[in-house]
Amino acid sequence: MRNQILKDAARALSLANLFFTSQWIALLDINHFWFGKFSLFSFKNILALLVNVCLFGALLFAAMQLFRRSKNDRLLQTGRLLFSLLFFLFAAVAILPQLFGKDFSFQTALLRSVGYFNLTELRALGTLITASTALLLKHRLRYGIGIFAGAIFWLAIKTEFLIALTILLIAVSLVFIWLRHHIVKVTPVLTLILFPFFIWTSAQGIYLMSKSFTHPQATRNAAAPSSQRVVWIVFDGLDYSQSFGKRAATLNLPAFDGLRQQAVSAKNAYPPAGFTLMSIPALFTGRLVSKVRPASPADMLINFDGANESQSLAAESTVFSDAYELNYRTALAGWAIPYHRIFGKQLTSGFGQEVRDENLLHNMWGHFRRAIENLPGFPGLKAMDSMQNKWERQEHCNGYRNILQAAKPMAANSDYGLVFIHLPVPHPPGIYDREKAAFELDEESCYLDNLALADKALGAVREAMEDAGEWDKSTVIVSSDHWWRPYIWKPTPYWTKADDEVIESVENVDHRIPFMVKLPGQKVSMEYEPAFNTVLTRNFIATLLRNQLHSAENVKAWLDENRSIAESPYAFEKIPEGSTP
Repeated sequence: MRNQILKDAARALSLANLFFTSQWIALLDINHFWFGKFSLFSFKNILALLVNVCLFGALLFAAMQLFRRSKNDRLLQTGRLLFSLLFFLFAAVAILPQLFGKDFSFQTALLRSVGYFNLTELRALGTLITASTALLLKHRLRYGIGIFAGAIFWLAIKTEFLIALTILLIAVSLVFIWLRHHIVKVTPVLTLILFPFFIWTSAQGIYLMSKSFTHPQATRNAAAPSSQRVVWIVFDGLDYSQSFGKRAATLNLPAFDGLRQQAVSAKNAYPPAGFTLMSIPALFTGRLVSKVRPASPADMLINFDGANESQSLAAESTVFSDAYELNYRTALAGWAIPYHRIFGKQLTSGFGQEVRDENLLHNMWGHFRRAIENLPGFPGLKAMDSMQNKWERQEHCNGYRNILQAAKPMAANSDYGLVFIHLPVPHPPGIYDREKAAFELDEESCYLDNLALADKALGAVREAMEDAGEWDKSTVIVSSDHWWRPYIWKPTPYWTKADDEVIESVENVDHRIPFMVKLPGQKVSMEYEPAFNTVLTRNFIATLLRNQLHSAENVKAWLDENRSIAESPYAFEKIPEGSTP
């Protein structure tokens, strides 16, 4: 009896784990979903997946015990058949995308297989199959069942997909009925064979969770020279065209305009890449990055331009190691990348915010929803979209507040010679209403609203620095990691009518970003016209920290001498092939 219970528990956990296979692949496959990988690596997200597997396994185990304790042989046989049906269904959902590619769609494949039938022919075929099946039942009501089932095809089912799905389900049901004795015998064996897969995925998940507690520290305590300090602020998705080039008449950006009046402002600056996870490593290392793969919650593998071999980003020298070698203290507050875990050895102080740090229940729901929507014919949970979107907007809002709260004292602290701040605005989703000057989590907040919030954040950092007497003493650099990407956001629930009104074309997008440099004590503005790529920022900051640039003319001369390419070869306007989620 005890051995039977243990076997049932192993089978239940194995089947539950099989149901969540797509979620495990997204988490553990290093090449899968690279641009959002760090959100999957969050402690709460991995814990939620483990809890989901265990809870679903417990539910299946309880159902198995109820069937076993039933004294009704027919009910017990039905339970075994249902268990077998679930196993083969979950196995098909897990295996087919691996055989036919990550973009495999059950609906597309099914429609392609019956594409040579029109709707009327499919209805006739469905009627014939259901009527024949009813006659084979040898039930006294078989004729009525056949007529009723056939009528459903003509009166209730309206699309080719639903008809094809119904026919497939009938065919599968017949196979299960005819082979039920063999299927019922082999399924328990197969689930036990797959039980080590549950142990392996759980162990991998626990290992990745342990990496979330990795917080390397600088090995020596540098002292910041008083001669120079740099505060570098990157606004995620800050777009030159929407900010300055073709600003909407309804948008006011007093903080950006105020900075521009006392800074060297580039008119034709371009980012190193079109995605944060490619652009930030390039900015830090001073080298274009062609490929990235988050390897764990504490590291990322990168390929530099022209290189075939991957390198650990944590082992690379960066702008922070430059500052460290010059005996400066460094501080960082940012989102999207676990900065404090990757660059901790080069930082005096670091704060990192996950892209999504939803509570455990929200993460559990997300895993369950994505898993169940993989099932063939499942219509999805569109009714839950509004709630899901609100959760994600709330998390984006929380991330903004947390980073800004950590960033202000860093920027105002003269002990830090280099401060890097990466804020999650104006990157969607919209979380602000610029007319009300208040946070807004409904679906009307747009990119321009978040742009106004970015301006407010810059004003808050400036105010903190002015209160500490550090604004006029510091070099302030304001830029972005990439432009606004309407071709990504338009198909999503985050796109609004207001976004449609300000974008001229989804395809022809201006890739320029702002790049403004205010030197200590600078009161005059200068516009820099030549095109360049901001991948040179690392070397530019190193020159500043060596106290070799003292005027706007020096900055202009340095840019003239060191600029090379303008538009990056990695300014993708779509997610690179092989990286789809």
